[in-house]
Parts: sequence; structure tokens; C-alpha cells
Amino acid sequence: MKLLLVLYSLLLAHVNPPLLVVDRNLKKPLGYTATFSTQQYLQQTFPVYKADVDGVLNAVDQAVKAVEKNAEMETHDTISAGHTTLLIRKNVAGTADIEVVLLTNVDEIHTSFSFALVRLEPDVRKVQRRLLDFATYLAP
Repeated sequence: MKLLLVLYSLLLAHVNPPLLVVDRNLKKPLGYTATFSTQQYLQQTFPVYKADVDGVLNAVDQAVKAVEKNAEMETHDTISAGHTTLLIRKNVAGTADIEVVLLTNVDEIHTSFSFALVRLEPDVRKVQRRLLDFATYLAP
């Protein structure tokens, strides 16, 4: 009986993997995996916990609004969504540039992975478009 329960739980673990595998170029379809490795990261992918997707989508919505605020000041905003955090930097080093970086902590391997969604972009509308493209890509 115990063997049957162990086999059943292993089967469930493979049927419902906890992580989405995001293509960092947002072109390939989302994948699913039970674990995420550095090798996968080096293949231009990024992990997001399935349980955190709604929170990440909400964080992206907040980030779209946040990039318009305090246009003249250097700001650093952090928006958390479960295991994933969005880091927003504006007016980096005295320029009008904006950066948006996602950071996911993968508990199973005690490692964090980062993904620069926007790099030094001065155009607020392009930053918002990239954020909305990411939300569309990630949305179920």
C-alpha cells in the first residue's frame, strides 16, 4: 500500500510541475518543469512558479504604472510576487534610462535567477510595451 502511495505521489509530481519555463526572448512557447537548472538558464530561459503567475501579472501591472511616476528623480522600486520580484530602476546614473529586472528564487535548488526584461531604455512607452508583452506572454 505504501509503495502505491509513493508511486501515485511521484506521478502527480510529474503531471503538475510547479515551474513555468519562460523564453527570455518571449518567442518560444512556455514550458513546464519540476526543477530548473543553470543549464536551462544558459539556454535563454527563466523560471516562474505557476502559483505565482497571478501575482507576477499584478506586479507587471503595477510596474507599468510605476515607470511613469517621478520622471525626474532616480528611483528604485521593488514589487514582490511570491518567489519572483520585479526591480525597477529609473534615471540610472543621471540618464533618463529605465531598467526592469525580474528575479526568481528557486527554493528546490537554493538559487536565484535574474532576467533583464528592459535594459537602459529611455522611452517610457517602449518600457510599458515590453512589460505588457511579457504579461501577455505569461498570461494563461
